[in-house]
This record gives sequence, structure tokens and C-alpha cells, in this order.
Amino acid sequence: MVSHLSHSFVIFPLISCIMRFKLHLRPDHLNTPNIVDDTLPPLPLNKNVVCVFADFLKWIFECIRKHLIEKEPLVGEKHWGKLYKDIDFIITHPNGWEGAQQEKMRRAAVLAELVPDMQSGCKRIIFLTEGESNIHYCLHNHLCEAVDEVRVSL
Repeated sequence: MVSHLSHSFVIFPLISCIMRFKLHLRPDHLNTPNIVDDTLPPLPLNKNVVCVFADFLKWIFECIRKHLIEKEPLVGEKHWGKLYKDIDFIITHPNGWEGAQQEKMRRAAVLAELVPDMQSGCKRIIFLTEGESNIHYCLHNHLCEAVDEVRVSL
């Protein structure tokens, strides 16, 4: 049986060269014995982590754009031109990441041309820790019975 991970390498062989790239953004104080610079796969030649993250954001945004234009009849090419300039982007990051890491991710979003390099564009980027993201997912999908019970009793 082929595992999901090995299957992805068969379909997307180039992904392995940038696997775990986001860890290059982490703050130094979050180093652990398992995650230090020496154990991370190197970034592509002549690319820093902001450029790699920008490439990733641009690629995933293009995939979403194509899907919406081709598969969602209410969007289509005609409406996309109006919609994309008002999209807010929520970017998740590990708990413990702070302003310096968020600033690099914000620069990547600007480099990826998701938002313009101005205050109004940068306001469309919202950062959320992975912990906060997880709890929102659980609440939205009613996976937190204890929280649901508290909500009902209030």
C-alpha cells in the first residue's frame, strides 16, 4: 500500500525540494532538538524564505481563482475582476510566532500580488494562530461538545 505522503511525491516530485519551507520563518527561540536549521531541507538556490512563501501563495491563489472561475457559475471571469480586489486573506501560523514572522508573511503576500503594497492592502491580511484556527474549526463543526453545552446554558 502506498502512503499518502509517498503518493504525493509521485504526483508532485518538485514539492519535496521545498517541503517544510515555512519552518525557515520560525523565531530562533522556538528551536527544538527536532527542528533546527541543519535539519531543514534547504531552500531553492537564489531564493529566500519570503520568495518561496510568495511563490506558494501565488500558486495556491491561482488554483483557487481557476476553480472559482471554472466551477462556480456565480463567480465566472466577469465577476472575478470585481471580487479579487476585496478579498481578505487569513494566514495561519504556529502559536508563538510574532510580529517579525508575520511581517515576512505579509511581504510574501505583497510579492505574490495578493494585495497591494500599501496600508489598505496590508489590512486585508489577517493572521491567526493555528491554535485559534483549530478552535474555530471545531466550533463551526460542532466538534466541541463541552463548549456547545456552555453556549446552551448561557
